[in-house]
Formats: sequence, structure tokens, C-alpha cells
Amino acid sequence: MSTKKATVLIALVAASALAGLGAAMAQSLGGGCTVAASSDLDTTTMVDATRADPFRIDPQGSIAWNASSPGPIMNHTWVINVEVGGFGVPVARGGDPNTAGTQQSVGERSIPALVSLAEASGVPNANLLGSLRGIYRVFGDIAGDGGNCAGDAYVLIEGNPLSETFGQIAAAITGLGLLLMIWSGFGKG
Repeated sequence: MSTKKATVLIALVAASALAGLGAAMAQSLGGGCTVAASSDLDTTTMVDATRADPFRIDPQGSIAWNASSPGPIMNHTWVINVEVGGFGVPVARGGDPNTAGTQQSVGERSIPALVSLAEASGVPNANLLGSLRGIYRVFGDIAGDGGNCAGDAYVLIEGNPLSETFGQIAAAITGLGLLLMIWSGFGKG
């Protein structure tokens, strides 16, 4: 995968509004890298995309990014995770020799194209990105010869969570859990 594609997915960390169901954590970006992003709904930098003020995206819209590292990161590998239920679920990974020594990537992609890119790279959870609605924590890193960067940010994927199968299953499990809790409470009396 090219450095540009890896940077797109790192921009996804900053830009893709997938904010977590787990404990709130501070957003961060380490390693001297910078990421700025804009969507059809919002503009942010990675360190400004907090749980209280997540980066908003339309799942059918697009993301533009400007990402850079302090020096070229050669022979790198990268991974992007979405926190679901307190666990990191990898949604994209790859690597690149970066023989050109690129330090910056500027571009724009549609959210459906980002999902397709992750699916094409063979990531089994890539379709999760197209299904989620709500706020999620997205985190990832890139590491190789010359440096590394790691970060996390919060993203709000606009839309009704119950409009997607994943949201409907989560609601059904929650409802079943509430029914079992109520039933077990009545049985104790």
C-alpha cells in the first residue's frame, strides 16, 4: 500500500467520526506528526477531536486531510482501530517502503471509498466502518525506519444508529439484558 493510502488511513484516525463506547480517553497525537481534516460537516485537527466535541462526518460524505511527519518514515507498517465495547477492533492495516521519502500527504476521499479501500486490503472488519453510527474512539499508529506516530481522536458518524444492522443488534441485546435484569429482580422478591 502506498504512503498516501497509509496517510489516508491515519487521517481517518483524525477524521473518521467513530467515537468509543468505552471509557473516555484524552485525544492525542505523538511522534511530531500533524493531522488536519475536514468533512462535509466539520473541520478539525486530531488533537481537537474530543469526546465532548468529536469530528462530525456524514457516512456518505467525504474527508479531506493534510497529514505530515517530522521526517520520512521508511519501511513502515500501520494499523487503524475503532474502539467498540471497550476493545480495539482493527479496521485497516498495511505498510509501505516509502522509497520517495514522503513526509506529507494532502488529499480527499469519500467515506465509502475509504471503506472500500480497507476492504480491498483484506481487513476482515473493514465493513464495520460503513455500519457504525454515533461517537467512537479511533486510534492507530504508523512505525518504521525514521520514526513513528500514534494517536487517537473521537468521531461522530451522523445518522440513526438503529438504521443499520449493527445498531439493531446492539439494541436487541440491550433490550434482552434489561428484560433479564428485570426478571431476575422480580424472582428475588
